[in-house]
Amino acid sequence: MRKLLFILLTLGIISFAVFLGMSLFDDKALITPFSIPKYVSFPMSGYYRDGKGAVYWGAQYLTKVYSKIEVDIMSFVVLNTVYAKDKTTVFYEDKAITADSSSFVLIPKKYKYILDENGLYLDVTQVANNQDFSESGSWGMDKSNIYFNGKEVVKNSYRSISYLATNIIFADNDILIGDASFTEKDIKVVMPNPGIDIASFRPYANWLWADRYSVYCFNTKDNTFTKLVELNRNKLYPYGKDTHGRQVFGDGNLYYTYFGGCIRVLR
Repeated sequence: MRKLLFILLTLGIISFAVFLGMSLFDDKALITPFSIPKYVSFPMSGYYRDGKGAVYWGAQYLTKVYSKIEVDIMSFVVLNTVYAKDKTTVFYEDKAITADSSSFVLIPKKYKYILDENGLYLDVTQVANNQDFSESGSWGMDKSNIYFNGKEVVKNSYRSISYLATNIIFADNDILIGDASFTEKDIKVVMPNPGIDIASFRPYANWLWADRYSVYCFNTKDNTFTKLVELNRNKLYPYGKDTHGRQVFGDGNLYYTYFGGCIRVLR
């Protein structure tokens, strides 16, 4: 009986060792981050490689999901958690996009405002470690086009391009907005600067922007600005949410929220 138990135990150990050996040489075994940009402390998604040198894009949440991508490993470079490129191809996550690899770069994220999980823009200096808690996507450009979340937004004929906020960039006199709703549409907005004072311009919410002189309602459906002339810019402040969960802004006298457009509400 003791000998039989010993044989069974030995067989079990051998079987486990064989299984472990097979796992170690599986295509997806020992997957580790390929390269982590220094400003990303713990990526929930990004590029990975296995022990054989194969490259994947994957996401780590409750489960780990990876998609294998074919790359030229000698020239492959990770740009951030969603963009990478090799000598011929630019990748957004696990998909090849039409960008020109030789000239494609990320637009540096030196923005002033961060979009938080409540849809409010916070001054980057007021956020611990300048962490972007609601990253909506990444802007990139090549010699011909500007891209948001891997999709072409507009032809790149600009002389000056700079980040303003998480999903907003200035391009000469245009304002480019990437959809921050995590939808598949990733709607982009390109509009002429409507006489805004750029030096003091800032967003407060997706629908409420201001410069030093005026407050503007941004209609997200038709992509237009309306100046809220009755609001006192110097006293503008967020006043929490209404009974429907919509953010309210006001000046202590007048209050607005957004529902298909900016609407006056009572407090």
